[in-house]
Amino acid sequence: MRANAVVVAWFVAALAVALAHRWVPEHGWLLVHLTLLGAVTSAILIWSSHFADTLLGRPAPGGQPFMVARLAAHNLGAVVVIAGILTANDVLTTVGGVLVALVGLVHGAVVLRQRRGALMARFGRLSLFYVASVAFLALGAGLGVLLARASDDAEAQAHLYVAHVGTMLLGFVGLTVLGTLVVLWPTMLRTKMVPGAPSAAGRALRVLVAAVVVVAAGAPAGPPPAAGTPAARSPGPSRRSRSPGPGWGRRCTPRRPGRRCSSPPTSSRPTTDAPGPSSPSPRRRWTWRGEPHAERGHAGLTRAPGGDG
Repeated sequence: MRANAVVVAWFVAALAVALAHRWVPEHGWLLVHLTLLGAVTSAILIWSSHFADTLLGRPAPGGQPFMVARLAAHNLGAVVVIAGILTANDVLTTVGGVLVALVGLVHGAVVLRQRRGALMARFGRLSLFYVASVAFLALGAGLGVLLARASDDAEAQAHLYVAHVGTMLLGFVGLTVLGTLVVLWPTMLRTKMVPGAPSAAGRALRVLVAAVVVVAAGAPAGPPPAAGTPAARSPGPSRRSRSPGPGWGRRCTPRRPGRRCSSPPTSSRPTTDAPGPSSPSPRRRWTWRGEPHAERGHAGLTRAPGGDG
């Protein structure tokens, strides 16, 4: 129960940021990472350990105290990452990301050690889903650290973003959910499991891991943005090094301490004082003034000051 209280605390923090997002810097990033890095990852570390005990029929090395220690280390790393992002401190972000990655690797090593001499060999392959998922957690944490660093290469940042999101959602969260549902879903439906389901899941794990690896490796080496896309038209620097455009500083507030605001999008539509031969006629503006308009025959409609035609 105490371990699950940590998950609830992360969700409460995310709710608080959602309610006060107007006054919270980096509220969009915070909402995502308080929920996923904080609550969801903590829940996966807790429940994957419990499911591994059930699937393998033996307790994990170190027992409950070691699991609580891993959970505490992960939460410390998550807090340090958040502090590093909010203060624009790359050292804190790196330290927190490394700690999160180490916890994932240790968690996977514990499950591998637990598999030796497991009593329930039929479900032993399912525990490999948890090993693969925490390996992708470590990889995704490293990609997140690289993504948080300042860079003027917007294309490289976009590729890192795809690799980070794909690794964490498809690899870490996705593999954990799929490995658990093989046993949990028949239990919830109160039906018997298909005899070959664990073996089929073990074979499917290879395909799933290969697919996530392709996403993670292919995103940084992906093709450049297609012609006509916003990224191809104006690559520009990353959000951590953008400079404000003309007249933008009066309306923009930096979202991080010491950071400058991004420039607003500029329109490529040409502006002219008078319509040309191929230009459409200017739009007429109408307003309600309570006076009849004899020209059009519409009661109460008249042109606003400055309207033309």
